[in-house]
Amino acid sequence: MATVPAEPAFDVAALLARERGALMATLQRLQPADWDRRTPCPGWRVKDLVSHLWSTDLHVLARLRDGHRAPDDVAGEVPSRAAVTAAVDEHNERWVAATRGLSPRVLVDRLQESGPQVTTVFRVGDLRAPAERVAWVGRRPQPLWFCGAGELTERFVHQQQIRTAVGQPPFDDEEVLAAVVDTFSHAFPAALAGVHAEPGTAVGVVIEDAAVTRRWTFTRTPGGWIGSDGVSSDVAAHLRTDADAFWRLLSGNLSRTDQVHRVELAGTPTLFAALRDTRAVLV
Repeated sequence: MATVPAEPAFDVAALLARERGALMATLQRLQPADWDRRTPCPGWRVKDLVSHLWSTDLHVLARLRDGHRAPDDVAGEVPSRAAVTAAVDEHNERWVAATRGLSPRVLVDRLQESGPQVTTVFRVGDLRAPAERVAWVGRRPQPLWFCGAGELTERFVHQQQIRTAVGQPPFDDEEVLAAVVDTFSHAFPAALAGVHAEPGTAVGVVIEDAAVTRRWTFTRTPGGWIGSDGVSSDVAAHLRTDADAFWRLLSGNLSRTDQVHRVELAGTPTLFAALRDTRAVLV
């Protein structure tokens, strides 16, 4: 885990297709009133979140299938994470506002069309080739498969938010959940980079429940933090939780109160605070 490996860790296309199938089944069950229910995304109703997912599909097709660059995307420039977040937030709000006049049926039909096209991008493309940057991982372009993994995590989180809003049970596909957990783990080196620690300092992360078990050690080196499988017995801080709490924590969907009850943190305060505050989304 020193860097994201070029070799795909899982079948991204298959998991994207599985997630989209579950989402469409969820949307087909919604009653008219459900589309106007509030979601965990501030200011967004269910229909807004579904519209955002359509926008996300279209941008994947434009960028990763067609190689299209937005007019304000200057070649060679590497914007900060804060700048990327601000630009994405502004775009998302404009898109949602512009599409509020569309009916739920129109949005569902559009997702039916765009979902398989997105899956195809990650089925036929060169998964090992550098594609684009993932802001919460670092400033270098990541392989195409990992860009797809990032797309999977966003879709997974938004589907869970929709299900929460309408009172449906969580999406509990264990293979998709494991892929989300593994993908999110790559956020830790960048999150730890701002913490002062001597070379050789290590922190541990343990995810353990009936569905997913993962153990990682992240060690400070002169070149940055490097992750490895397994947990060292000599760590300066650790985070231990279950897979459900883990994805919620790293996506900003776990309240401070729930963190106290569901996430075990110990060790050097600056280090465990960095683990706790790691986000694998643009916030």
